[in-house]
Amino acid sequence: MTIRSLKNITLGFVLIAACLFPLSSDAQNRGLLVSPKRIVFVKGERLQELRLVNRGDETQKYRISVVNRAMQKNGQLAPADTPAENEFFADKILRYGPRQIDLGPKEAQTVRLMSRMTGNNPDGEYRSHILVQEIPKAKDAASVSEPAPGGLGVNVQAIFGISIPVFFRKGDLSAEVSLSNALITRQNNETYATFDINRSGNKSIFGTAKVFAGEQEIAILKGIAVYLSAPTRTISVKIPDEYAQTIAGKQLRITFGAVQDEEDSPPAETSFVAG
Repeated sequence: MTIRSLKNITLGFVLIAACLFPLSSDAQNRGLLVSPKRIVFVKGERLQELRLVNRGDETQKYRISVVNRAMQKNGQLAPADTPAENEFFADKILRYGPRQIDLGPKEAQTVRLMSRMTGNNPDGEYRSHILVQEIPKAKDAASVSEPAPGGLGVNVQAIFGISIPVFFRKGDLSAEVSLSNALITRQNNETYATFDINRSGNKSIFGTAKVFAGEQEIAILKGIAVYLSAPTRTISVKIPDEYAQTIAGKQLRITFGAVQDEEDSPPAETSFVAG
């Protein structure tokens, strides 16, 4: 095919804005609500459910798939082809359906998740992510570049989505946790208590971080996950302005552990002097 024969072709590039952890605000703002935020199969469990709700005002089509992700030190999730040490992907032992749905305004749909774990599977933690993607209508495509004479146009179309981690746990699994490198950081006129969560063992952890000045709790961040693919994750907890102005030179204490029912991290803490 010659360049001349291509001159009237418009190339469509798809940009996927998928939420990895936590939930994507873009997807939620467009009307998609998915719950729960995390699913964990434990010994003997064969079936769980994911609930999707279209909170928008128009009928929308959604595609459901399974993807594998690795957590990086900053907490972002990146596509992964191979699992980390002591970790297994769950895509081979997870069945789910339906795989595509249409939801009218304010309608809800249940997605059934089924375990195919057998006695032959090695002990350990298995993780993959259910990705729920909004399938855009043709009218949603936004042209950002008109084709020049003899050239190529570019049509950019965003696909919004939410991904939910799905865990399967088999055998005697455990984790150890410590905190390190705590300090005060500042960005865009906001103050943060920044520190590393160090995880070891053969189990991911979920917990809540709290910051104390003396006995007073001054900041909190819930629902923090550290997966097996991330032996260390850096966390920043925002310090409210009313405390940020008075903490310089004071000793602060950071705690991390299970606070909410769905959290399971062992406790850890560290102290430091705020700069």
